[in-house]
Parts: sequence; structure tokens; C-alpha cells
Amino acid sequence: MAWGWRQRLTGLFLIFFGVAALVAGALYYFYGNPEGRIRTTILRAALAFQDKELGVVLSAISPTYKDPYGYTYADLHRFLVNWCRDRDSNIWMTLSFRRVELLTFWDADAIVETQGIALPFSVAGFRFGPVTVTVSLERDWLGRWRIISIYGWRQDEGLARLEGELTGQP
Repeated sequence: MAWGWRQRLTGLFLIFFGVAALVAGALYYFYGNPEGRIRTTILRAALAFQDKELGVVLSAISPTYKDPYGYTYADLHRFLVNWCRDRDSNIWMTLSFRRVELLTFWDADAIVETQGIALPFSVAGFRFGPVTVTVSLERDWLGRWRIISIYGWRQDEGLARLEGELTGQP
């Protein structure tokens, strides 16, 4: 049975709108709700740090990481490996988001307040925070947000002490 021009045109419209709906759904899936994805990225990284899940923490950090204190992705990798290997070290922290600012489609800053208790290696535990830090992130082509810099944590004596323990410097 041959199709008339109306059936063909209707079929083409259905295919076109079906493809358009799929494309719109894919765009929303990869790029929709950036603030929620940013919050999830930071929270997932913090929880993974507490639970010593190295792969999850590293997946939240961009290979181009560089903070104002001179640390790079390679430095963080080394610190995190040492942290995760030591079974006696622990940390408990809370995070609260002050705001998330989308700077461009690809870049964002999250202002986060954190506090907690750290028990690094064989050192007696100490408190840190509350301290407000700025977490800068970038979005990749697949819509994933990655941390490219963290600024402000050196303002807190406890976090500076934790840095000293992780780096082996006083």
C-alpha cells in the first residue's frame, strides 16, 4: 500500500519532533540544573574524602587544578594517596553552601562554609572552622563539573595544620 504525500509529511514531522525531543532531553541531562550538579560534585568529593574513597575524590578534581597556594592536581593526588592509606586518620566535617555563582556557561564559583574535626595520622585531633572557602569549578563537554581551585582554607588554623600534616611540613 503506497503512502500519500500527507502520510509522508506527517511521518517526517513526527520523526523531526521525536529527534528534537531526544536532543532537548540529552541537553538537559548533560547541561541542566548546573547549581544542583555543582553542589552534588562538592558534597560527593567531601564525603568521599571522609570515607577515603580516592577514586571518587580524584574524579571531582580537574587535571588542570591549580590553587593560589601553588598546589596542583599532582600534589593533591599525592596528599590524597597518603591520606587514604593511613587507616588511623579520620575527618568529620559539615558543609553549608552560601551561594553558587555561574560565571559563564563553563565556569562557576561556590561559596561554602565548612567546619569539623580532623584526626590526621598519629596526631591528636583538632577542630577546624567555621571557615568560608571559595571552590572554583569548570564544566567539561559532558556536563560534569570539576574543581579547579579552592581558596580561603588557609584562613583557618585547623585547616592550615591539616595541610602541614598532609604535606609533612610544619
